[in-house]
Amino acid sequence: MSVRAAIDVGSNSVKLLVLDFARDGSYRVLADRAVVTGLGRGLGEGGQLDPAGVRETLDCLAVFVLDAFALGADEIRAAGTSALRRATDAASFIAQASEELGLRIVVISGEEEARLARAVALRELPPGSPDVVFFDVGGGSTELTMCHDAAVTAARSLELGARRCTEAAAVTHPVDQASCDRLSDLIRLALAAAPLPADGEGAKPPQLAGLGGTASEVVWILRGQRGEPRGDPHLAQVTRAETAGLLDLLGELTLPQLQALPNADPKRSAVMYAGCAIILELLRLYGARQFTLVDRGLRWGLLLG
Repeated sequence: MSVRAAIDVGSNSVKLLVLDFARDGSYRVLADRAVVTGLGRGLGEGGQLDPAGVRETLDCLAVFVLDAFALGADEIRAAGTSALRRATDAASFIAQASEELGLRIVVISGEEEARLARAVALRELPPGSPDVVFFDVGGGSTELTMCHDAAVTAARSLELGARRCTEAAAVTHPVDQASCDRLSDLIRLALAAAPLPADGEGAKPPQLAGLGGTASEVVWILRGQRGEPRGDPHLAQVTRAETAGLLDLLGELTLPQLQALPNADPKRSAVMYAGCAIILELLRLYGARQFTLVDRGLRWGLLLG
C-alpha cells in the first residue's frame, strides 16, 4: 500500500486530499478538507499577494503537511493556481513555503488545471449528452473544458473568478443595481471567450458539470434552505431556476446574514454572489437547465489524473 497526498493552493482556498492506494490501484480516502485562506485577496489583475492571506495560507499548509505525514503519506504533490500565476511575488511565497515547510509548490497553467480535474471527472459523470462542459469557478479564474464523446474539443482558462469579480465590480451586501450591472458586464465580457459546441454537435444543449468549491457551496447552501445537512455533494444536481433563486437571495442579504445561512462557509460568503452569478451565466450561455456537481476537482487530478 502507498499513501499519497495532494494540496491545491487556490486563490480563495487550500484543499488537502490524502489517499491510501492498494496494489491493484484502488484507494480509500483518508482525508479530504478545504480551508478558505484568501491568498488572492485584493490581487486584482496583478500586484502582490495579500500579507494576511499569505500568512493564513502558510499556517494552513503547515497543518496540512503535518496531517498528511501523520496519515502516512510518502509523497505530497502541491499545485498553485490563479493567484500564484498572477502575483508578482509568487516566487517569494513559493520559496517561503519551501523553507518553512519543506513543501514544493508547482504553479500550473489554467489549461493543465482543467486537464487534471477533467481526467477524474469524466469517469464520474452518469451517462447523458455526448457534449459535456466542465466548469470550475475558482477565486481568480474559471476553467472551462468542452468534451464530445469524452474527447476534448476545446479548453479555456478565463480571467473570471468569484473573488476576482467581487473585487473588480466592488460588490458589497446587500447588492445594489450598480454593482449587479458591473458584475454582469464583467462576466459577459469574459464569457465571450468561452468555447461553444462545433457546428453539427449542438442538437441538444451540452451537459454542464461543476467542479470546485464554488459549485459545492451552491449545493450546500441550497440544501440548507431546504433544512438538509451539508452531506456529500458529489453528483448533486442544481437547476437553473434554483441557481437564479439563490442569486436573488444572496443579493438581498447583508454579509452577516449570508454568513449565518445554514450550511454556508462564512469565509466564502463575501464572494458567493459573484460565484453564483458566474454559474448562472454559464447555464444561460449553454442553454442548460441544470448542472451536475462532480466533487472530484484538481486535488483528485493531482493523484489520479
